[in-house]
Amino acid sequence: MSIIDQIKARIIELHGTELHFLPQQYGGLGKRELFVSNEVKHDVSPPLPETREGIWLEAFRASLDHYSSGRRATLGFNPLKKPPHSMIARTWHPQIDDIWDIRSVIADDGIRCFGAWGGYNLFIGLTWEYREGIDFVAETKRARAEWDRLFPGLDPFVGETPDHYGSNFVDY
Repeated sequence: MSIIDQIKARIIELHGTELHFLPQQYGGLGKRELFVSNEVKHDVSPPLPETREGIWLEAFRASLDHYSSGRRATLGFNPLKKPPHSMIARTWHPQIDDIWDIRSVIADDGIRCFGAWGGYNLFIGLTWEYREGIDFVAETKRARAEWDRLFPGLDPFVGETPDHYGSNFVDY
């Protein structure tokens, strides 16, 4: 059984308890699969608070929906040369953990969803944090620890080019 098949089998085992399929909030057939941890699902599921944080969480959910939709998205494959507007990007330190983040940006603020790839068009969102004051090293390590807990003995999928990760990605 391939690594991707093992990851998918583990997702099936964990579905509904530790991992959840996150369909697009307003319908539509997703072109990419997104599974999220309890932490992420809880905080992006309605009703969201009518506060500044609620607005950020709503924009965060919209970013996750954009990923799922399969619409064009910028992918920062090289963490040292990615443009700041990349929607999905590999974290730069420690890069060996192969943790990525989906970015939600409102002005200079926003949220990052840290996770890893389970295969082509398959992202697993594990943790999230507000962008302001984030410790990227700590968040990368926290996401990797969550991956290791949920997928013991399995490394995330690693591609050699942006096209290996999914459809309709643009890398700059």
